[in-house]
Amino acid sequence: MPESSASPSPAPGTLLHALLQAPAGQAERLLADVLANLQPNLQSDLAMLGELVAGLFGASQFALAAMVFARWTELQPNNPEPWSNLGLCLLQMREADKARQLLEYALELDPSFIAARYNLGDVYKELGQQEARLANAQACVALQPSAAIAHNNLGTALQDDGQPQAAKQAFLQALQCDPAYFEAQFNLARLASDEGDTASATAFFEKARAWPGLDPQRRELVEYHLAYEYLSAGRLREGWDLYERGFSPLVPLSIARRPDRHFTVPQWDGRPLEPGQTLMLWREQGIGDELRFLSLLPLLDIGEGNLIIETETRLVDMLQRSCPQATVRVQQMSEGDGGQQTAHDYDLQLPVGSLPQLLMRDTGVFSRLGAWLKPAPAQVERFAQRLVPHEGKRKVGICWRSHQLSAKRNRKYTALTDWHEVLARPDTVFVNLQYGDCEAELQAAEAALGISILRWPDVNLKEDLEAVLGIMANLDLVISPSTAVLPMAGALGCPTLYLGQRTWVLLGQTQSYPWFSSVHTFVVPSTEPVATTLPAVARWLAGDGRH
Repeated sequence: MPESSASPSPAPGTLLHALLQAPAGQAERLLADVLANLQPNLQSDLAMLGELVAGLFGASQFALAAMVFARWTELQPNNPEPWSNLGLCLLQMREADKARQLLEYALELDPSFIAARYNLGDVYKELGQQEARLANAQACVALQPSAAIAHNNLGTALQDDGQPQAAKQAFLQALQCDPAYFEAQFNLARLASDEGDTASATAFFEKARAWPGLDPQRRELVEYHLAYEYLSAGRLREGWDLYERGFSPLVPLSIARRPDRHFTVPQWDGRPLEPGQTLMLWREQGIGDELRFLSLLPLLDIGEGNLIIETETRLVDMLQRSCPQATVRVQQMSEGDGGQQTAHDYDLQLPVGSLPQLLMRDTGVFSRLGAWLKPAPAQVERFAQRLVPHEGKRKVGICWRSHQLSAKRNRKYTALTDWHEVLARPDTVFVNLQYGDCEAELQAAEAALGISILRWPDVNLKEDLEAVLGIMANLDLVISPSTAVLPMAGALGCPTLYLGQRTWVLLGQTQSYPWFSSVHTFVVPSTEPVATTLPAVARWLAGDGRH
């Protein structure tokens, strides 16, 4: 009796349609059944897989695409291509470290497999592994010296490594390889933006946006970058409208707004809620971004509806205390691919970063913003007692850098060794607000200057933000670059000095910080290190508040 043959593979278009229309959970079962019947090295099956995953990627169904590539690695375990593409799926699913392992394995199978190297560059960027990313980009150029993409990727790695001139040369070399190569032109505009040339960057992005042949992904990317140029110039209405492009699946993960959440309820459009309706406002990006956007809460009018705020654990109590009209809780969403809605007690939703599109359409709003965050009374009293021995002296909280640094980011921050003129004030007690491991830096500064910087070993400045607010409430002044400390102090209403480069966050202002009225700015051009502001800060302190 002849052996029965396997069932023929379904047409990829038919299968894709069925997967995209299937209810949650059913699509995975349907796909698993199809994949189980595929035959090793059967070219028709592999061709079907190729068409199928292209459609799944186009629909942002990365978990389903990962199932396909996982099965493909079983069918062809020595082929680097499915391993590389499985790594790319995991990157899209925010599982960068797993993606790194798979891509590095693909290169073990074939060190010259260039697609894996390009994907690995994106993974190293996501993981912040700058040295590995730069080495990988150089390896790509060595493998493909006439490829515009290789030189362009090297340029972006060099730019993020704080080497703008070398980056510019790499972009120009990419254009030597291909004068029409859009990405290199785009990155030269980004470089102009980083160097403070907003006019040139805006001109390019506006021109590129109007190109009739621009594909959807590039258009979304161009418009998202144009949003920042408009905001930098104070063109708020246009800027906030384009800022919404930040959640597009066509925008790279490294610059996209996050988390990427998906809902069964619509996004709120600003109209007053009906009685009984509930709006859920959800956190995005980092704590500093969240607190800055939440400065618009006092202007929020939801009519007769209810408000839920979803945030991260460290902020729940302080937001509930500061916004008693709302229900504040930890964010409710599925882990991994999709960020699906898991709570169903609201009718509308809005990311906090979209509040400005509704409430900050012009600069007239700035004068209405100010302190809104309330410290816990017990924490205020706790640190008031600890600061009693220092009564009569000015108490100044200091933070000098971000928790995560890189060559490019370092110019936006300072080192504590740069603060010698500031810390030399004899009439001032300095209180540490720098979170993370910084004890060695503090001890070195104390030894060099013969001073003491106050801190308490029982206070975790990164995790215990209630304690941080309690400390700030007892200070006369806070000094910080662009860290989470700055918006915390501003939201509290504490007098604060902002040290920073000219950036879109200033929304075109040159003499004020638009988000918080208690913040005074010391701003340098984006080409200069922030540390160059410190002598002026020292003079400001010596003059009791005169710039």
